[in-house]
Amino acid sequence: MKIKFLGVSCAACYGVLGVLLLIVAVTGCNVGEHRSKLEGPSVEEVTVESSLAVLITFTSVMAATETYNVYAPENYEISGDGKGTFNTNPDAVEWLGPEENDPTIPTYRLLWSCPDIMLHGEDVTITVVGSMADTEERLLQDPKSGTHIGGGVGRPDITLLGDNPQIIECGAGYDEAGATARDVCDNNLTEDIMIDDSDVDAGTVGTYTVTYNVNDALGNAAVEVTRTVQVQDTTAPDITLIGDAVIDLECGVSTWSEPGAEAWDDCDGDISPSIEIDSSEVNTDVVGTYTVYYNVTDGADNPAEQVTRTVNVNDTTAPVITLIGGAVIDLECGVDTWSEPGAEAWDDCDGNLTDNIVIDGDEVDVDVVGAYTITYNVTDAEGNAAEQVTRTVNVQDTTAPVITRLDNAVVIIECGDEYNDAGAEAWDDCDGELTDNIEVGGDEVDTNTAGSYIITYNVTDAEGNAAVEVTRRVDVEDTTRPVITLLGNNFVAVACGDEYTDAGAEAWDDCDGDITDDITTTYEYREDTAAPWQAVGGIDVFETGEYRISYQVSDNAGNDATTIRRTVIVVDDQKPVITLVGDDVITLECGVESYEEQGATAWDDCDGELTEDILVGGDTVDVDTVGTYTITYTVTDGADNTAEETRTVEVRDTTPPLISLLGEAEVVVPLDGAYTDAGAEAWD
Repeated sequence: MKIKFLGVSCAACYGVLGVLLLIVAVTGCNVGEHRSKLEGPSVEEVTVESSLAVLITFTSVMAATETYNVYAPENYEISGDGKGTFNTNPDAVEWLGPEENDPTIPTYRLLWSCPDIMLHGEDVTITVVGSMADTEERLLQDPKSGTHIGGGVGRPDITLLGDNPQIIECGAGYDEAGATARDVCDNNLTEDIMIDDSDVDAGTVGTYTVTYNVNDALGNAAVEVTRTVQVQDTTAPDITLIGDAVIDLECGVSTWSEPGAEAWDDCDGDISPSIEIDSSEVNTDVVGTYTVYYNVTDGADNPAEQVTRTVNVNDTTAPVITLIGGAVIDLECGVDTWSEPGAEAWDDCDGNLTDNIVIDGDEVDVDVVGAYTITYNVTDAEGNAAEQVTRTVNVQDTTAPVITRLDNAVVIIECGDEYNDAGAEAWDDCDGELTDNIEVGGDEVDTNTAGSYIITYNVTDAEGNAAVEVTRRVDVEDTTRPVITLLGNNFVAVACGDEYTDAGAEAWDDCDGDITDDITTTYEYREDTAAPWQAVGGIDVFETGEYRISYQVSDNAGNDATTIRRTVIVVDDQKPVITLVGDDVITLECGVESYEEQGATAWDDCDGELTEDILVGGDTVDVDTVGTYTITYTVTDGADNTAEETRTVEVRDTTPPLISLLGEAEVVVPLDGAYTDAGAEAWD
């Protein structure tokens, strides 16, 4: 923008202080209307022409004399933020007019030289500081300066290297072509260029912008330059087979499992899932050569070169023969008959070939013991012969004879009875009657000893086949009870506290003999006949009452003898014994000594200690009265047996009384005086 400064006096152009204002040329005020009012020229306009030149226009052509020299650099000063590194005075001044003193072009060029640089876009002010006049010798009047607002020119220039727009293939990567930069003084700023290519994605089709910026040493920023990068995809993807390009399969055996393929596109990357696979021709059940086709197209519709795989279905596998029934069949000579079970044949390619099997080999004779071999063979349509299969038929004698026991399997006899075995019979399908060959073994029956005896019957035919062993069990039983005989009386009375030794018993069994040592003894107790029996561990001679001893025994056959019992009565018919503590006769001095009861102890053979149960009775001892006193001690045991003892206490008086005079022992009485005796006291 150019700003004109007009020296005018119209009311619209004056400030309130009468100071000349800077008026934009587009306002209504103009020089023509008020020129006559100016006394001399003034600065009309300042314009930045280039990075090293500023134009100053006066209202008239200025003089170039020795006194007033419009071309003198020292007459001009530059100021403002746009000054940059310029010297205050220009290096030179030029006139723009074609002829000297041409009144129509009052404009002059102020020149500076490198390396001076303006600050771009900032204000530039030129002020005339020297004495100047126009060609009519009118002195320069205010305004003597002018400002080009934002007129500073100092941008560096950026020049792109390479193409713009730059076209690259997707996935090939982006190589920055770069740029050059110079400031207004032609200084090289290329290394300072700031390139922003972060927007470029060389792996994605699209249009991207790269920006270039640079600042000179003063901070002037160049006009941003951009490069358009176009990423395009014109390259077809590549298909790579997974596995072999030629695959051999066995007819009817192998299944077709697509190995797949991989596809890569420089732009789209892995596009394997997009591969179209056509394997519809492949039939693994028919011999032949088949082709599988692989195709894919990338996101830019670039088709890959078709890839194919050859699948050869071959038949090299022989058929398989499977016997029906066992590979070895055993026939019992003279018993079984032979019927050919046959076989099955299967070919993975031809299918069922059972009807083509050729059966050959030996002819089986079931009446002759021996081993017979039968062969089975078959060939498929491709000439693959199955492995020959054979079956062995063994005609043999493996049946054992059969033993039949005569009479019962279990025979019971009483211990001591006689035993005669009934025997057995034997038959073999091949050898016939074998009864005479039976071997009788096992236990020897002892009829005098109870127990179980096993008799065995065995036989073997001519082929060594042993019959299943047959057995008979002979039980020699003992069913008679043993007998217990009591030793001593069956009723015994024992005094409480006395020792008791049981006389015992004897036991006899007709089969086992003396079994006295096997007798078991149990004990029962009741306090009286009205009380129930209670099991106890033995006879307690300190506990009165009735005891019952039971004797029992069993023989080896488990026969229980009749229980025998003995009754033992523990009775308490003895009195307890009382023992006085201290003397049984005690003598005390009347009125002098006191009586202290010394007590007694009591013991009962059945109840034991009864001291606390003693009852002390009889006379009450009065130590102040002469006399003989009897003290009784009584105790009763649990069987009401009562004991009694006595102690005699004699209170005697062997001490004379004591007399004490009342008054003085000697009394003086005047002659013919009266005497009254004071008397005396006596104490016993």
